[in-house]
Amino acid sequence: MRAIDHHDLPFAFVQGALDRADAMRDDAQALARAWPDARVVLLEDDGKALAGGDGALFAPRGSAIDGGPGAAIFLGLRGREAWFAQRAASAGPRAIAAATERVGLRTAASRWPVFESTVFAQARAVLHWHARHRHCGDCGGALDFVRGGWLGRCAQCGSEHYPR
Repeated sequence: MRAIDHHDLPFAFVQGALDRADAMRDDAQALARAWPDARVVLLEDDGKALAGGDGALFAPRGSAIDGGPGAAIFLGLRGREAWFAQRAASAGPRAIAAATERVGLRTAASRWPVFESTVFAQARAVLHWHARHRHCGDCGGALDFVRGGWLGRCAQCGSEHYPR
C-alpha cells in the first residue's frame, strides 16, 4: 500500500476560493438581480451546513428559498454564478426539508471537494461573525450590516467593523 503524500493534496480551505467581487458588495440592485440564480449555502445556528441525501453540500438557488440579499451574505462569484450564505432558519421550511443531513466543518473538509468545503468555511466564518458582533465595540449601539454583509456600521456612532 502506497503512503499518501499530504504535500500533494490541496488544502481544503485555501484553494477554490470565490472571486470576492468587491464592486458588487455596494450594489444592492446587482445583488438582487443575482439572487434568483445564485447558490445559497445554508447553515444551522451551530455552524453545521445542510447537505443533501448524497451527503454533498446543499446549496439551493435563491429563487427556491425565503430570504434574499438583505437576509443573506454575499460571498462572491464563481465564474458568473453568485454565492451567498444564510442562516437555515431564515430560509423557510421548504428549503430545510429538502436537506437530509447536517455536516460539520471538519467532516466537510475530509469528504467534500475543495471548492465546496472552502465556500462552507467562508460562510461559517462570516455568519459566526454576524452572530457574535451585533453591537458596536466603541459605544454599544446596534450594528447594521452593509456591503453584502461584510461591514458592520454602528447606527449610533457611525464606526465601522469588519470580520477578522
